[in-house]
This record gives sequence, C-alpha cells and structure tokens, in this order.
Amino acid sequence: MRLKQNLLIFLFITILIVGSVDGAIHLKPKMTKSPADLTYELGSVGNELIWQFDAHERDDSPTTYTVTIDTVDLAGHTDASWQDNVDIIVSVDGLDLGDHVVEITVLDNGVEQNLAPPAIDEAIVSVTSVGSGESNPSGTTSTGSNVDETQSSDDAFFPFVSLTIGFVILSVTMLIKKSKKNHK
Repeated sequence: MRLKQNLLIFLFITILIVGSVDGAIHLKPKMTKSPADLTYELGSVGNELIWQFDAHERDDSPTTYTVTIDTVDLAGHTDASWQDNVDIIVSVDGLDLGDHVVEITVLDNGVEQNLAPPAIDEAIVSVTSVGSGESNPSGTTSTGSNVDETQSSDDAFFPFVSLTIGFVILSVTMLIKKSKKNHK
C-alpha cells in the first residue's frame, strides 16, 4: 500500500515538474521552408530567396525577423513582422559580382512574453558575369525544399523525455525496494 502511495506522489510531482519546465523553456521558431543556395547572372531580375517558419508552440506568437546580406541589414527586412507558415520573400537582385551570405534571424514570443532563442538560417547567393555559363536563367526563384521535419523534433519531445526519465528512475527504485524486500 505504501508503495502505491509513493508511486502516486512521485507521478504527481513528476507531472508538476515537467509542466513547469515545459512552460519555462521556450522553443525557437521551426523552419518549415529554407532556400537552396542561388546563382544568377549579373543584371538579371526576379531572383528571390524564400523562407517559412512556424512558432510551433501553443500560445506562441511570431514577432520579428531580420535579413542581412554580408552582415549588412537589408532595408525592408529589419525587425520586420512575420506570420506562422507564411512565406518570407527576399529579393536578392542587384548584388555585385561574387558570393554573398544572406542570413535570416527569426524571433517569437512565448506565453510569458519571453523571447525564444532565434532561428537562424543562411543561403549563399553567387552573382556571375554575363555569359559565364554558371548561372540560372533570369528570374529564378530559389525556394529550396521543405526542411526536414525532424530538425527541431528534439525540442518538441523535451517533456516526453523528462517524463520517460522519471518513469525509469521510479522503476529502478521500485525494483531495488522489491529486491531488498525479497532478500529479507
């Protein structure tokens, strides 16, 4: 009978701890679409990178994102608002010859209005000279492919891992107690 009481108390405490830890840990936005690297010829137009993110936690709300090209903030994409699962389209026309690093940093708020860690992604945009034969046709949009859904699954399963560890500890404790009782 005492073992059942201890088990119920342990389960109740474990649920309380997991619930409070889950509420305190705020997960970064989940990237659902990421662009592939892009190459285009100097002077071509219509070249874009497209990202998409999901706050993916109950009661989270998207806040802002910032895009930089070679570490310089891109006008119109600095502290700009974003929405769950809506494309963020970034024009990369007009860049100089060479390789450029385009980086996006995305934030969201949790229930307690605490910021999650940022989601950060980058793409390389290569601008080639006209006729070099290494470019995509004019007007190419790079959307890459959808991001692997397992990317942030570790974050999403944190409460389940905590609960599993709690049950393992409980099981080991019960086995030890039972073993001691059988040896008496």
